[in-house]
Amino acid sequence: MKLTGLVRKADEPERVVIPIKLHRKIGIEIKFPLEIYVYSEQIVLMKYALLAFFAGMPIISKII
Repeated sequence: MKLTGLVRKADEPERVVIPIKLHRKIGIEIKFPLEIYVYSEQIVLMKYALLAFFAGMPIISKII
């Protein structure tokens, strides 16, 4: 996992915006589906890989 130095607050309905700079860095488009995992006290977002899921292959994505 890589430290980005970015800090964001959640808005009123508890949403957090992912900066466009990070979108571009890991190659995701706006409105691209992301998987959400909870690991201990961390929230992990991963690129959604539907084809790998149906093929029975392990899903390997970049962690944001």
